[in-house]
Amino acid sequence: MKWIVTLSNIPEAPADGYVYGRDGQTTSWQAVVPLAGGVMTGALGVPNGTSSAPGLAIGTLDGTGIMRSGSAVVLGVQATANLALFSGGTSQFYGQLNMLSNKVTGLADATPRATRSTNAAAMRAMSAMLAAR
Repeated sequence: MKWIVTLSNIPEAPADGYVYGRDGQTTSWQAVVPLAGGVMTGALGVPNGTSSAPGLAIGTLDGTGIMRSGSAVVLGVQATANLALFSGGTSQFYGQLNMLSNKVTGLADATPRATRSTNAAAMRAMSAMLAAR
């Protein structure tokens, strides 16, 4: 038995100014976002990813992009983590921290004096780590 598909079996895409495509399973048209430009409504979901294959890859597929690891969102370049943003509102930098091409060699505590003693040990440890780089 031969199947013959004629053009009359496949409807034309709607002519309403939007871009349409097919999923390959049916002959019905689905609204799609064009490769350049276009507007999406709703959330864009991406997989969590890994350091070598981030969920949202940027440019060449060399591990550069954004991934999720547990409760952190991690920005990496060439499969190396550079910045992590944690759910509690904290951030962590990996590597040397520069400001306007000048290496940051120390940190000051911006908290009020009443709470300064609780953070002093953490600030000394961070300053020592930065100075060692």
